[in-house]
Amino acid sequence: MNFKKRYFDNRLLYLFIALFVLAASLQTACNKEAEQPPEGSSDYGKGVLICNEGLFPNGAGSISFFNRQTKAVTNNLFETVNNRPLGNTVQSVHTHNNQTFIVVSNAGRVEVVNAANFTTLATIENLQLPRYFWGINNNKAYITQWGANGLTGSVQVLNLQTMQVTKTVPLSKGPEMMAQAGNRIFIPCEGGYDFENYDNRVAVIDVLVDELLTYIEVPDYPNSIVTDANGFVWVLCGGIITYNPDWTVNEMQSTKGALVKIDAAANAVATVLEFPQVATSGNLTVNAAGTVLYYDYNGQIYAQSVTDNTLNTQPFIAHSYYGMAVDPQENLLYGADAKDYQSNGSIVRHRLTDGAPVDTFTVGVIPNSGFFFSE
Repeated sequence: MNFKKRYFDNRLLYLFIALFVLAASLQTACNKEAEQPPEGSSDYGKGVLICNEGLFPNGAGSISFFNRQTKAVTNNLFETVNNRPLGNTVQSVHTHNNQTFIVVSNAGRVEVVNAANFTTLATIENLQLPRYFWGINNNKAYITQWGANGLTGSVQVLNLQTMQVTKTVPLSKGPEMMAQAGNRIFIPCEGGYDFENYDNRVAVIDVLVDELLTYIEVPDYPNSIVTDANGFVWVLCGGIITYNPDWTVNEMQSTKGALVKIDAAANAVATVLEFPQVATSGNLTVNAAGTVLYYDYNGQIYAQSVTDNTLNTQPFIAHSYYGMAVDPQENLLYGADAKDYQSNGSIVRHRLTDGAPVDTFTVGVIPNSGFFFSE
């Protein structure tokens, strides 16, 4: 019997810790204290928003706000302002048109708040495991979702004037975060809840007509995506790790991950930089200039120039994080440390010049790669 694994699939991780987490969530629900916003920091549209998934399966997720000027942290921001919990699991956050969209995956909804004061504006409900939001223009946005069974992927087309879903674009299993190049949206499909038949395609949608144009085949388990300064789309593919009954890696039935460069104009793969061994990889992000990629591979973080044709073999940071992203305003890499996946996590900020840590601050339970950086 063989066992397969995909990197950063938090649902698999939760299967191992669910018994511990359930007990902890009940205790947390009784002891939780709302935190007040830091004095002099009422504009939450200027700073850093951080997603905390919350205890699985019953704990409420949360949003943390980091003020770059004062270095103050406001945890449980949505609950403090609106006097109600977000729900489980807070997957991602994005600000568009002076509104902030909080995607709450297990709750099946997106909460829309005023970006400046975080008061509720609308709730988009009846979604099925939504994952990520992407604003197309002033009138339209996309929301990826996995479907009720985790196997029926789609993009929901959202009218931003009415906050109603106007169209569903069916996709392959497990559509994730999005990247845009011109009038096309690129979406890696990683497989959703199908743990035996993983996906290996990137969907391409024409935003002018809201229709699927094509799929681009890439290595197994494409899990994160960015656009570089030259208009190329980069996809991080984690590969598949198959384990033997003794939990040693079955090399014959595993596949290597890769960093893939896509020619957006041609809808075709331009370069595949395969990793040297079967190992976990994910969390692709890019600097503000769009010239350097950062990603996790084999328990370490690497920096990769978008013009290099070979992989950098020297780690940038000698460990990895549950999630990470680059703040374009301060050119710092934010690493999300989920710790024991039961207590409050932390954010560690690193310099992009040498990877050295700058500071650390405490956030909510299970911070992930759901960061949003504003001015």
